Amino acid sequence: MTGRPVVALDGVRPDEVHVVRVFADAHGQHGNELGIVLASARTDGREAGIARELPFAGHPTVGAAWWQASRGATVADASVDHLYAWAWIDEAAGGIRSRMGAPALGIAEDEATGSAALRITAHPGRDLRITQGRGSELVTRLLPDGRAEVSGRTVADRVVPLP
Repeated sequence: MTGRPVVALDGVRPDEVHVVRVFADAHGQHGNELGIVLASARTDGREAGIARELPFAGHPTVGAAWWQASRGATVADASVDHLYAWAWIDEAAGGIRSRMGAPALGIAEDEATGSAALRITAHPGRDLRITQGRGSELVTRLLPDGRAEVSGRTVADRVVPLP
């Protein structure tokens, strides 16, 4: 055991994985799944195995990269075969429809790709409302200094008991 304390939260047990979906649509549908597990003796040392049971989630990767870069860590560019296709569905309102896949990474199609949403925002140089995959919704905002922010809805999906 790592000796991490078990955090007590109302209605949250350390023997469960709480699954949320990030970038859900207005009806709470679609989005990327993200599993949340409290530190416990049942999960200690099994984090990687538990993570493999859930689909790939790019938003935690983007967040970790930002954190490292903000502390001066350098990151080498990576070349990965991928496809990000998009088209205007309402150009005046900044609405686009997109799909993204990266078969070389084992991702036939990513339901909602926050990093791609940030990159595409620079292309027209404006705020966007992006519908991706089966219907996930991402919203981007272009900042005055050229950076962009991405946001969306997260909704509770289910609780999975740990074995």
